[in-house]
Amino acid sequence: MGGGNNTASGLDATIGGGVNNDASGTCATVGGGSGNTASGLYATIGGGGNTASGDYATVGGGYTNIVSGTYATVGGGQSNRANGDYATVGGGYGNVITSTASYATIGGGVNNRASGPDATVGGGSGNTASGSYATIGGGVSNTASGSYATVPGGYEAVADHWGQMAYAGGRFATNGDAQASLYVMRRTSVGAGWTDLYLDGGSARLIIASGRTMSFDILVVGCTIAGESAGYRIEGVIENVGGTTALVGTPTVTTMGEDEGFWNVQVFADDTNDALQVRARGGFGDTVRWVATVRTAEVAWLAW
Repeated sequence: MGGGNNTASGLDATIGGGVNNDASGTCATVGGGSGNTASGLYATIGGGGNTASGDYATVGGGYTNIVSGTYATVGGGQSNRANGDYATVGGGYGNVITSTASYATIGGGVNNRASGPDATVGGGSGNTASGSYATIGGGVSNTASGSYATVPGGYEAVADHWGQMAYAGGRFATNGDAQASLYVMRRTSVGAGWTDLYLDGGSARLIIASGRTMSFDILVVGCTIAGESAGYRIEGVIENVGGTTALVGTPTVTTMGEDEGFWNVQVFADDTNDALQVRARGGFGDTVRWVATVRTAEVAWLAW
């Protein structure tokens, strides 16, 4: 142990140098720097002035970084927090991975937050990935709160549905009130009855929030194991005014091609659930896998 005023009180703990460092965890290591505290079992701090309180936690360097998650890592930067188990913050300033976000990652940037398990923020500033497996590539003030949701970048977009990809270049008044989105719906139909498609294939609906209007362009495709296929396009507008969800005008449905004329698709406003609902049907005796991609332009007034 070198340097001055260092304390290696943990069993088999090591301090390489520096000043006012403390290694109280069993087999903990502080390489150097000033004011570092490695209290977790096998915790490691390379240098700077940081805290590694999680077991097997690592801080490469930087200043006032804190790692409390087990097997979590902060590479460097300043005032970053990796509180989730197996969480990683590469660097930057003021980035936080909460204790609820095991396996989450923030690459860098400023004041980004990941609170969903396995969530990722690549960088940028003021982004929040709170959905499970949600991803934000970068940009500023974006939110990915839906499970498996994605914001590639941009400014002030909100992806709050299952699997939604949202993009914006700004807002009118609130985040997400001026954006484009992409949704994917799916389900398998059996027989000739109408089958509703869902974002998760089972129950997650494309909810239209109060005060929001969407124009939509939907491509629907279906096929059977025997190779029967069909494709359709649906275009229209839907709105939610004060909790009443309805289509604006009549959607246009175009048959792009189909092997069997009985197959069909439709779209309607589900006012009970405030949702845009896509339906498809195959023929008698047919088992059809259906997929719909829904591209939207979205605008909102919270006053509605």
